[in-house]
Amino acid sequence: GMGAHFRIAIRRMRTREEVMEQVGACRYYVADARAATLYTEVDWTQPSLLIMQGETEGERYTSSWPDLQPVAIPMAAGVESLNAAVAGSIILFEAVRQRGRPGRRGSGAGEA
Repeated sequence: GMGAHFRIAIRRMRTREEVMEQVGACRYYVADARAATLYTEVDWTQPSLLIMQGETEGERYTSSWPDLQPVAIPMAAGVESLNAAVAGSIILFEAVRQRGRPGRRGSGAGEA
């Protein structure tokens, strides 16, 4: 969207060591449709890192992270999962909402 990716930190990292080196200390979350904790139950006002991953590759990259907390978006009956971009957008919208920075309507200069 309209250059928003130029204003936020997006990094592709494959190992926990790469994440710790580049990001540092914070709370680590991973989107997982099977998680017991809902994304709305997380305190997103704290420094946080959200990992989005494909369903087929998830366990391979995150199984060695003891401090990784899975979070879920509630699904309607019969729905298994969401597209990663959609799920990430929903969770990040909640983080922005909790932080009280909804952006400015109509100006095109909202914060993420």
